[in-house]
Amino acid sequence: MYREIAMLNDSRDRPISAATLRRIHATLMSALNTAVKRGLIDRNPASTVELPRAAKPTTTAWTAEELARFLDAISDDRLHTLYLVLGLVGLRRGEAVALRWDDLDLNRGLLRVQRSAVRTGKVLIEGPPKSASGSRTVAIDDETCRRLHWHGCRQRLEVLRATGLATSPTLVFTTPQGTQLDPTYVSRHFDRLVAKQELPRIRLHDLRHTSASIGLASGESLVEVSRRLGHSSITVTADVYSHVAPVVAKESAERLARQVYRSAAVSGEEQ
Repeated sequence: MYREIAMLNDSRDRPISAATLRRIHATLMSALNTAVKRGLIDRNPASTVELPRAAKPTTTAWTAEELARFLDAISDDRLHTLYLVLGLVGLRRGEAVALRWDDLDLNRGLLRVQRSAVRTGKVLIEGPPKSASGSRTVAIDDETCRRLHWHGCRQRLEVLRATGLATSPTLVFTTPQGTQLDPTYVSRHFDRLVAKQELPRIRLHDLRHTSASIGLASGESLVEVSRRLGHSSITVTADVYSHVAPVVAKESAERLARQVYRSAAVSGEEQ
């Protein structure tokens, strides 16, 4: 069966990757383990399957300067604030599309991630985030809070012009009519915007990697980045962003050393 699955193509007509095959195997393992617990079968036949090794994922990200250049270049685009939040906060695309105004506390600078939107065929379905740790509350800076406030004002005016109705949309990022955005449109629109700039070509999801890389390089700890991104564990964060870890470790070592040497100097002067 696994050989037959491996020969299939994905939605983009590409061979199924080893990582995808492993996710399929994990789902099957869980189902068969449940069958064993309920006495429906004696043993899990999938437990002895040997799978191909999944290649370690590679990440592509912009620097802080490149992200700033992009955001400045698209400042007049109606989805500017959406891409700003993706680049600064590191939300997943579905989390941003499903974000509601009730999830924001702009006075306290807090953003709650409680749901995610996923397209299945022609239907857009909202559900919980990717993992249990995906439900989280993250801090947002004062400037981003200010921009989100003005985004809300422009959004209400845009809906009034498009529909004639003076209403406040439930969702933070919407169509001009105040309805939910299609996640695939958000990605395609991003691709078109990037193509117009003299910047490295990245995918929309790479804004999430950009957010994490900039955070780590600026002194944010792995624990903080892991919680902000909603990773299932800090191990996932450390593995995905191992290329940034040496830089962060060096900066942390320098900060620690400066603190110790400064304290030693003060102690010597007091003597």
